[in-house]
Amino acid sequence: VGKLDGITRGNHEQRIWRAVGIDPLEHIADDLGVPYAAHAMLLVYHVGDQEYRTFVRHGTGNGASTVGSQANQLERAARVMEADIYLTGHTHTQLAFPRDDFRLRDAQSNTPLVRSYLRDGGRAFTYPADRVERAKMLFVSSGSFLAYEPYAAERGFAPANIGAPRVFMDGRRFDTHASV
Repeated sequence: VGKLDGITRGNHEQRIWRAVGIDPLEHIADDLGVPYAAHAMLLVYHVGDQEYRTFVRHGTGNGASTVGSQANQLERAARVMEADIYLTGHTHTQLAFPRDDFRLRDAQSNTPLVRSYLRDGGRAFTYPADRVERAKMLFVSSGSFLAYEPYAAERGFAPANIGAPRVFMDGRRFDTHASV
């Protein structure tokens, strides 16, 4: 009890859903009283004085057979949702890396310091440096606990390293990191 924070559909459940309109994970999540999202979810963790937004989705391979192409696929999640941690699975590869981004602080009051008009009728805004903050994002692919399955041999996949990365969230200062 208390070990699952959420469940989201994977490619195997997607096949079942397409064939018969039932996602077995939705029923399992309901039985366990765990949040369920078919495609993606945002989990918010409060650790000590800090809040961490975690974007979770099963992920896809999209032909990503090298670690570099899998990292690129994982990093694309930042285009979908602003979060601190991005978690995916699917590729069975343990992978974790940080990336920084710039975010506009206090988005509620978007009063620009300077407004200039562009020739085509658009507008450009310049914000003071103290309104822009550097934000760390952590990207994590969850790994695998499967042996070398026949489908992996059939497709020529390398055996996965067994295990999963551990994600750490500091409760005193805003900091995340992962151990692979």
